[in-house]
Amino acid sequence: MYTRFFGKQQENKMEVNKRKFYRQVFALVIPMALQNLINVGVTAADVLMLGRVSEKVLSGASLAGQIQFVMTLILFGTTSGATVLTAQYWGKKDTQTIEKILGMGMTIGVSFLPLLQKSFRKCCFKSIPVTRP
Repeated sequence: MYTRFFGKQQENKMEVNKRKFYRQVFALVIPMALQNLINVGVTAADVLMLGRVSEKVLSGASLAGQIQFVMTLILFGTTSGATVLTAQYWGKKDTQTIEKILGMGMTIGVSFLPLLQKSFRKCCFKSIPVTRP
């Protein structure tokens, strides 16, 4: 493919070393896949262990899992947006704005923590009866 630039023809070359590219992709993908696998394994172990105790305990753990999922979605959305903006400003070499964006992302993430803790306590600890021996 050729483009016209100041009266000269230049060839647009985008050479990609596939081996290096896939090595870098797998360096990112494998830890994420392992994290998801561990998360699924912990959830499955919870179901197996708590299923033997009672239905109420299992439903409490299920409610906690739903709150954890919502928290993950909020934090994933925040970090995804911050990543896109950071990449744009990194291309412009504007590190001051990058610091502001990362500060806002951290503030949003930390500000949701008390809200999620409160909702977790409200929904999960009310449904589990406390019995003392």
